[in-house]
Amino acid sequence: MIFIALALVLFALSCLGILLSRKYKFIEIYTSKSHTILFALILSILVFSWRIEQNGSIAGSIGYVIGYIYAFSIPVSLSAVYLFNKSISNSKDFFHAFFFSLIIIFIFILDTI
Repeated sequence: MIFIALALVLFALSCLGILLSRKYKFIEIYTSKSHTILFALILSILVFSWRIEQNGSIAGSIGYVIGYIYAFSIPVSLSAVYLFNKSISNSKDFFHAFFFSLIIIFIFILDTI
């Protein structure tokens, strides 16, 4: 049940990210491809280091990062892009949606730490 709620929240924020980036230029600049990749990289490093302190397993920590960060946010971001464009080929909107979905994942991670 929690995964469905998380997916709906991520989907709503991804759609909001696309909508706000189309409306406001500074949000479009702030959630660009380079900023999104940097945010995802920093978030992955934080989660990996936090998980390796708890677990001690490198393979388990890598799996946790891939599963917890990317397995939820990438499909939800792609579906938000599809909803707005009727195709997944627009990479600009994908990075805006991905950035906003990473924000909610970051909030959930701060809550668990």
